[in-house]
Amino acid sequence: MIRGLNMEKGLENTGGDLNFYKSLLQDFFETYSNHTEKILRFVSQGDYKNAELEAHSLKGTSQMLGFEKIYDVALKMELSLREKDNEKFECLVHPLRNELNALLYDFKSSDLFQQNNELHLSLKLSEQEKSTLLERLDALLPIVKAGRYQAEVIVVKLLKKYADFGLKKKLTELKSLIEQLEFKEALGLIKTIQKEL
Repeated sequence: MIRGLNMEKGLENTGGDLNFYKSLLQDFFETYSNHTEKILRFVSQGDYKNAELEAHSLKGTSQMLGFEKIYDVALKMELSLREKDNEKFECLVHPLRNELNALLYDFKSSDLFQQNNELHLSLKLSEQEKSTLLERLDALLPIVKAGRYQAEVIVVKLLKKYADFGLKKKLTELKSLIEQLEFKEALGLIKTIQKEL
């Protein structure tokens, strides 16, 4: 059991595929386990904009996956950073760190942490699959350029379908860039993926 995880909601938000959901949970902990320290570094440098973006990214991902307590704390933290309210921010640091540590402990203790090595085999895309993926990436470009919310939903679907073809890392990075509203970098990464296919 993982405290603070609404798995039913997370599965619903990510398409209902348990193996895909497990891989997203694994990615979450690889990406966000030290996120409190990352936000603190930005704040110590007076970089509230990037600190706010990091809190925003954590908020969005935790909401999608069903981490309800993390979502609540990250939302409050994002607002405190936007307002540059150090007092409110300081009050949220320990709850966020403690919640992430507790979740990581529960996650490592659960069977969800056990990775199926077959998921990480880089399978070969057929010419038809490659063509379909290129079309989907082409269709994604104007959506990202316009900064529309659907971009994240589309990338989650691409991750679900193509992660096993050696594209998991790049598509996860693309999803993260879109979450952080780094649309220019996201466009560059899409073009890189297209070239490499």
